[in-house]
Amino acid sequence: SISTTGSATVNRNSVTPNQPAGGEYLDNNPIVAAEYFVNTDPGEGSGTAFTPEDGSFNSEVESILDKVIDVSALAAGTHKFGARYRDSQGVWSTVMWREFHVTDP
Repeated sequence: SISTTGSATVNRNSVTPNQPAGGEYLDNNPIVAAEYFVNTDPGEGSGTAFTPEDGSFNSEVESILDKVIDVSALAAGTHKFGARYRDSQGVWSTVMWREFHVTDP
């Protein structure tokens, strides 16, 4: 299995600036959901939900609880892990992909 160590910080501002075209500052736009999937993107809102470390997605920077993903059904080879989040305005981030390799036991 694959597990994370520590928490993974998701920072909304690193992907989509919280500013309209005019450059003026907008009020708080917190993350309200985050999800992940393996190999195939099932569509926005259809992935497996992450659990926020503090129990609630409600700020612009969030940490998630460690997640262990069962990869026993995956064939040996390279696979992709995808994650994204949704902000309070209903906008989903782009998918952040990471590759991992499964070997035969």
